[in-house]
Amino acid sequence: MIAGVLAGSALTGATLAAERAGDDIDKNIAVLKNSKTADTEALMAAVEALGRQGPGAAKAAPLLLDVLQRGKSINEAATKALLEMGPAAIEPIVETVQDCGADEMTMKLGVRGEKAIGSFRVL
Repeated sequence: MIAGVLAGSALTGATLAAERAGDDIDKNIAVLKNSKTADTEALMAAVEALGRQGPGAAKAAPLLLDVLQRGKSINEAATKALLEMGPAAIEPIVETVQDCGADEMTMKLGVRGEKAIGSFRVL
């Protein structure tokens, strides 16, 4: 019984890592780099922490694009974090587009057709 309660309340490794990261930009970036295996709680903590850092965390902007399709709450938090980073986030995103190409970036953003073209006009 006690083991079941403890197991149910135990933090996952990714969540624990996010809690330990606090507002450390590089540690939160590490959580985002493992976004495919991180749980929603860990991602949310990392995304919100990066948003609090504002322009100082702009190097994380391309990774925030990767988590946009993880669900509505993560999408909203990542969008807010990008807005908090402001214009400082544009250069890392443009560099990512140049490195991976427009097709891969539209896949990351989950946009197609005219909507995709409009997104790249902004950049």
